[in-house]
Amino acid sequence: MLLSPAIKTIHAEELTYDDELWTEYEITSSISKRFDFKIGQQVRFDEGITKFKSSLTDIGFRYKLSKYFRFTSLYRLKRFPDKTQHGFHLNFYSKISYKKFEFAHRLRYQKKYGSKRDQDYVRNRLTFKYRISKRFRPFTASEIYYRTFYDRGDRFSKSRFYLGGEYKFDKRRAIRIYYLLQREMNMKNPVQANILGISYAVDF
Repeated sequence: MLLSPAIKTIHAEELTYDDELWTEYEITSSISKRFDFKIGQQVRFDEGITKFKSSLTDIGFRYKLSKYFRFTSLYRLKRFPDKTQHGFHLNFYSKISYKKFEFAHRLRYQKKYGSKRDQDYVRNRLTFKYRISKRFRPFTASEIYYRTFYDRGDRFSKSRFYLGGEYKFDKRRAIRIYYLLQREMNMKNPVQANILGISYAVDF
């Protein structure tokens, strides 16, 4: 990566590197015109994609405020080899489309339980998509993690950069494949990970 030499120079003693694989399966079921039920399952591997890292189970609801805005509330169960975490997400989505372009923003409040101390984050993600055809859209996105109730240093803890594509088989089924560069910051033993992500979604 182009950023790697600079990062290694600045954080040669602290930053470590890894390759990961993230897989996801998501189901959305419509309850009404505006209200949907969502369930998702992720499995993640790290240490050069040789070791199980974690599994994530999401259960919640999505409410469509309008064509441009929607809100979701999710409970998350996260299992590691040696511990379990519980938490919830509150997400507010907005998007604007112009011809073949789409700009989207997700603002997430995230609460985690199960570690030595509870963790609260605000996460901002901006996404840009371009519609090549009715079925295929490449996209890029960036995201930043902000620790809301943190008094031991800098509150920014993680950044992400995405590059990938989404292919719709039909109105109900889609697959997304992406590369994700994730970098931890302002913490002990930060990790920079190159991540291959594969996500399959079904709407009923």
